[in-house]
Amino acid sequence: MNIITEYGFFSSLDGDRIYSDIDFANYYRALVSNGVILSSGSALQVTAGNNMTLKVADGGAMIEGRWFRSKENETVTIPNANGSYPRYDRVVVRCDFAERKCYFAVITGTPAGSPDVPAVVRNGTYFDIALATVLVGAGVTSITQSVIADTRPDNAVCGFVTGLIDQINTTALFAQFNAQWIAFVNSLGDSDHVSIVTIDTGAREKIKNIKRSETISSALKLI
Repeated sequence: MNIITEYGFFSSLDGDRIYSDIDFANYYRALVSNGVILSSGSALQVTAGNNMTLKVADGGAMIEGRWFRSKENETVTIPNANGSYPRYDRVVVRCDFAERKCYFAVITGTPAGSPDVPAVVRNGTYFDIALATVLVGAGVTSITQSVIADTRPDNAVCGFVTGLIDQINTTALFAQFNAQWIAFVNSLGDSDHVSIVTIDTGAREKIKNIKRSETISSALKLI
């Protein structure tokens, strides 16, 4: 007979109600989505460490109904850079169904002139949620914050679990964006800085003119 309905959980009487890990996982999956449990803006955030190491902040995640928690900051190591070409690596939390555990892992990309970001692994054995991508330059011996891209907000590869969280402190969430902006500004020449200021000033003048026009139009309507 085909079973078309499911239910649970009830006390077992002489072994007639026996549940597996899949039953519990399916229950949690219906309540909580995959992703980082954003109890703070820095939960499982990846930041630069020393040399080729990265730091992953403490935090938790839900992956296909399984829960994961790192109670302290963890260190992960990026494999040595290729001497000729850059590559992208991914830092993930991996749910390993065969080994029945979750852990941090690094997916190493393929070096190339224009490298692609490696895909997360989601099959019958593994299910990854991606915390960050890292651009590993050719021949580099250390990783800086400016080459780390936070992918926690990307629902396609990770996302945030916020349904059971009342408030979120996002103070640390934009730390890497600030580092990338500083690196970008420092890479500009003097003429580039002038162009940015000029464009910004021009934009402000356009806004002022629009506001003047709106004020005049409002006044004419009252006549």
